[in-house]
Amino acid sequence: DDWFGDELRLGLQGVFPTEARFYSLRKFPHQPPKAVRQKDWKHTKKQCTTEGFSVCAAISAKGKTKLMRFGKKINCDKYCHFIRTFLRPAMDVVDHANIPMVTRRRLPTKRKRNKYHHDRDSSRLPQKTDKALIDMEIDGQLLAPKMWLGNPIEKWWGLFVSRLYDNGFKTYKDAKSLWEAAEKVWEETWEEHHKKIPAMLLKVPFYLKKIRQVDGRHLTRKEERAVDKEVRKL
Repeated sequence: DDWFGDELRLGLQGVFPTEARFYSLRKFPHQPPKAVRQKDWKHTKKQCTTEGFSVCAAISAKGKTKLMRFGKKINCDKYCHFIRTFLRPAMDVVDHANIPMVTRRRLPTKRKRNKYHHDRDSSRLPQKTDKALIDMEIDGQLLAPKMWLGNPIEKWWGLFVSRLYDNGFKTYKDAKSLWEAAEKVWEETWEEHHKKIPAMLLKVPFYLKKIRQVDGRHLTRKEERAVDKEVRKL
């Protein structure tokens, strides 16, 4: 199975940067990110970097990890902890659930090698991250930087933050209340939208093919809609 992971910075008044993370629920999943905010919205980088925290998670067509909370920026040790403590156990749960009860005892104890698609931040040490993936029997697949159409969790973050911040009309007083809400909304988002993930995964190869055809630049809305139309014909 293919898993897709990413990190997200949560602030008391929203995510940062806003333009890359907010999506329109009404038009999902056929439109790029769109920010919606109230008139007295005071959204600054300082409020998102000092008054909040970051989270890391991964999703697949059959399951998800829990949210992992960390400080301002994820480093190599924290990312390796996420792989060992959050990602691998979630993969094991999904793999075990898909095995018929009658045949579970006959199977060898060797784990299934799932693919994990992620981007590598400059703050991480590639060697330590790769070793953690190998130790957990996970095939790491690097995605091109800033290519959000190639990573379905970017659209999933959009659904998540749109609900968490009520499309830009909800704020939080402190990090504790934000974290409690984030954990609750993460589960609610999965229950409501997890059936959309297979369609999101189906589009990824077509997006990447189109991006290669335009020499790696970001796709325009017209080009993205053309890809969506091509997928719907299948």
